[in-house]
Amino acid sequence: MQVALGDTIADAIDTIAGAARQKGIEIENRCPAISLNADGRAIRQILANLLSNAVKFTGDDGRIVISAQVDNLGDCLLSVADNGIGMPRDQLEKVLEPFQQADSRLARKYEGVGLGLSVAAGLMQLHGGALLIDSAPNNGTTVTLRFPAARLLSKLPAFSVTQTTIDGESRPATATIHRLTPRVAAPRS
Repeated sequence: MQVALGDTIADAIDTIAGAARQKGIEIENRCPAISLNADGRAIRQILANLLSNAVKFTGDDGRIVISAQVDNLGDCLLSVADNGIGMPRDQLEKVLEPFQQADSRLARKYEGVGLGLSVAAGLMQLHGGALLIDSAPNNGTTVTLRFPAARLLSKLPAFSVTQTTIDGESRPATATIHRLTPRVAAPRS
């Protein structure tokens, strides 16, 4: 089925907008108009899991960037990058296993059972793709979804970036910035 990533990303952002607003997190969607041959519900679930993690592990007034590009093989790379707490490299494989988190102390501090990344990775495998994680403590996390070239139904604008990070300078011609203003409680009388 044809999936318009822009609509799917917007739906996923809607699922975490309240939590992001509470923390004053800015979400920037740099993804150009892309269509994929994919299972729309699965892609929405993957993005909801990735964005939920990004919000959960990003501090107040943080930033999340969603971007896409085509690599030299023609594969579509869709990335979710945050400037959150990050993870040590030796924990990256562990977090892809069911019921695992990078650090057992985090399980007590942050809600969740450790299934989101495992489910997302499994759904990407069903699409013939992969889920890749780049992270470092105190430097945020970038999760990249690699869709095989055969799944890409539309051409991406040409721009040359080897990896998109939260502080990256390169960007497609258009970007949508979601400024989610924190909710302020009404004064009690």
